[in-house]
Amino acid sequence: MGLPSTSSLITGSTPSGDEVLTTTQDYPRMLTAWRQREARDGIVLKTVPFPTPPREPEDLTRRIEEAIAPKTRVLLICHVTYTTGQIFPVKALCALARERGIETLVDGAHGFAHFPFTRDDLDCDYYATSLPKWLYAPVGTGFLYVRREKIRDLWPMMAPLSMRDDIRKFEEIGTHPIAI
Repeated sequence: MGLPSTSSLITGSTPSGDEVLTTTQDYPRMLTAWRQREARDGIVLKTVPFPTPPREPEDLTRRIEEAIAPKTRVLLICHVTYTTGQIFPVKALCALARERGIETLVDGAHGFAHFPFTRDDLDCDYYATSLPKWLYAPVGTGFLYVRREKIRDLWPMMAPLSMRDDIRKFEEIGTHPIAI
């Protein structure tokens, strides 16, 4: 069993100059994490501004489509922005990205369980949410969806290589209060 041979920004093996595309209204912690990758690995974090409120949802899609460049590898989308509650046209953006071979990471922390949708309908590569924020679930709970074919090359912080194809490799959280 060799090491993954992917060139994905999400998995960490990245040619310098590859881009992550997001908006100026993304969650600050997400932006900080990608800026660390800029400093460490030489990737480019490109942010797209948009008016609040946008004229129409198609305007959000158009702005992101116009910002896609040959080195764009990941599209980070807030399902709902934390600042204004803007709901993004995630399904359309994921389709746009998939047509161009761009991976999609949806930050669902402020969208999950707030309006009708199914994660499968979005057709994203990754979807993550924090359950305590709006659902009052226990602190430390959440979920991470990873498209099945992406699991193998996505490295968790710690997991045995024997779990390489198993989504449960992301459940390792170390020492924690057992009640949670």
